[in-house]
Amino acid sequence: MQTPKRIAFLITSTGWGGLEMNTIKLAQAFCERGLEVYLITTSDATIVQKQSGIFKATLTFKKIPKYFAFAKARAISKFLEQHQVPTLFLVDNKNIDVAAWTKRFYLPKLKILYQQHMQMGLDKKDLIHTFRFQAIDYWISPLECLKKEVVERTRIQASSIKVVPIGIPTQQLGKRKQSKKAARLELGIPEELLLVGVIGRITEKKGQLGVVQAIEYLKSQGKSYRLVLFGSPTVNEPESIEYEASIQQYCVQHNIDTLVHRVPYQTNTGVFYDAIDIFFLPSEKETYGMVTLEALWYGIPIIGTNSGGTVELLDKGKRGTLVSYNSIKEYAEAIDSIGKNIEYYMEKASEHRNQIRETFDLEVEITGLLELV
Repeated sequence: MQTPKRIAFLITSTGWGGLEMNTIKLAQAFCERGLEVYLITTSDATIVQKQSGIFKATLTFKKIPKYFAFAKARAISKFLEQHQVPTLFLVDNKNIDVAAWTKRFYLPKLKILYQQHMQMGLDKKDLIHTFRFQAIDYWISPLECLKKEVVERTRIQASSIKVVPIGIPTQQLGKRKQSKKAARLELGIPEELLLVGVIGRITEKKGQLGVVQAIEYLKSQGKSYRLVLFGSPTVNEPESIEYEASIQQYCVQHNIDTLVHRVPYQTNTGVFYDAIDIFFLPSEKETYGMVTLEALWYGIPIIGTNSGGTVELLDKGKRGTLVSYNSIKEYAEAIDSIGKNIEYYMEKASEHRNQIRETFDLEVEITGLLELV
């Protein structure tokens, strides 16, 4: 009997957002394809409670320091040796250092794959970063623009960088599941007026306040639209909680609290897409918006900021409308332009579904990753 391939995920983030959900999604997909999947994490990580028996075995630490965690590297190497796991999969750049020490000190034949979820930001060509990055066998960028940035800002060889888009499960998502009227009833939002939707954590970098201000600007021009903010502040992060409070205060002060609806995050995100007419991604610099792909799949007209990976996901504006970050007037003009021609924009949006299936489906991602494992 052939021994199944084995792979371990190393992830220490404690939240429950796109990064963690993507890890569970990949682990489940690998299991379904006959791989044995293992987990290395921290005891307070939400992923420990969400794994649902996916992982064959789990190694937990109270904490893994971001740098020079030599003792943790030794423990990781023992865990991998014990279970004969030859491949380590990383999704968080905070874990690259301990993975590098694990390979350099203890397991020189260990294969390390790193799936990029953040932009590079500053140049990282110094000796320390080069040492860490050289331990990675395959750096996996989800977009060509991100690969280009890695080549420019690091000493990683382009041949080691593979572009594999992070996919969405289109078969699981299906099509819109209920009528707009039923979805809005479920969310407690009146049916009249076109509804703009923003989904994601309530935090300043996600830029929700800018869309709220655009709704207020439109109202001042005699044009009324509704807005739903679907999401919650980051748990135990005072800045996010304060940001949500500032949004609520702005709505009250400008008398638009009846036009702006706040819905706390829930696992049934489909109701959000069923309810809205226009999808808005106002992030300062979104690396790779999974929610943008979902909106494309559902055939919803999209407005996104002209930055980060959003530009490539929207094919430089061919799949949606690009606007300058935090430009309230541009936001308002884009909303109103789509709103006045909603049927045209919905027809255009529906044309992108086949492109999404061919390029950004989960099956495409898994096939690409399995070639590297």
